[in-house]
Amino acid sequence: GGGGERHRYVSLEYLLAKLGGKHVYTNVVGFVLIKERYFAADDQILLDPLDRTRILPRDYGLPRKLACDVRDKDVNTLSADQVVSLCEQVIGDHDALNALDWDALKSHPLIDPVLTEQCRRELLRPYADPRRPYEMMPKRHAFYLLLGENEATFRVGTALPVVVKLVHKAGARCSLGDHGLMGTITSDELSDQPVHRVDDVVQRQQVMDARIINVLFDSYSVELTARSSKVRPIDNEWEREHVRQLGTKEQYLEEHLAFKDAASARRLYGIKRTHHARHHDDSSDGSSGLDSDDERRNRRLAKQRAARRRRERDMDVRDDDDDDDDDDDDD
Repeated sequence: GGGGERHRYVSLEYLLAKLGGKHVYTNVVGFVLIKERYFAADDQILLDPLDRTRILPRDYGLPRKLACDVRDKDVNTLSADQVVSLCEQVIGDHDALNALDWDALKSHPLIDPVLTEQCRRELLRPYADPRRPYEMMPKRHAFYLLLGENEATFRVGTALPVVVKLVHKAGARCSLGDHGLMGTITSDELSDQPVHRVDDVVQRQQVMDARIINVLFDSYSVELTARSSKVRPIDNEWEREHVRQLGTKEQYLEEHLAFKDAASARRLYGIKRTHHARHHDDSSDGSSGLDSDDERRNRRLAKQRAARRRRERDMDVRDDDDDDDDDDDDD
């Protein structure tokens, strides 16, 4: 202050103006922090507590008025040092600050609601980090995020086609296609019949129906079964429970429908009647009305061979085009 009078509380603006002028204050006020311990003990200087908040100095009038309201004081009857002292007492006093009617203050026509909210946050916790504490994503959440699926569409009991990539003594390793996952089928889960040699049951590049029996979130893989008694839709413990929860088979089909219509889903799952064909046979010749596993597998293999031939033809055409381009360049 002037006239040689020393104020008990000193503002950051005042100190920086003394050190280098107003322009220094304007340039550094956003990142500089001066603490009492930087001064000599005999200076008896206390800094304005509002300088330790995000509130701008031009807006100090509102938090000072709020500090006086918290202590039931009239700001007009107190000295500047007394008002600043009240601010020091009020900052961090959650019980006193939460007792104020902040909604009424924000709706006041003469008070900026954004500034009011900023004052509330800074008086409660100066310079608090508004971000939530960093937490590692749960492995289960990360698994489904990377997979692009959810627990309703990819879970224990989900049936899906797989491609055998590796055959070994203990079973087979399979690719789950677009999912980018690998699955394991142990030898005892390859067939309902005893398996003496794995390569007698499956071969590399064979496409087969399987069902998920365990999801390994840590290793980003799954355990599968190819046993007919477990792969058949509806007729297994997982799908019976799921259908029971949904109420009807139609809801089951709609929930798992990743196709254009329910008929596509029925063809995929092999469902033609309300009950599974193995337990409900109304055909006149005693047949189940469903194609055998061998017939379905043969059709899939035929489609794969046709697709492979188309790809080979496309590659030949591209090679011929490249040769023509090379000839043109030589000319």
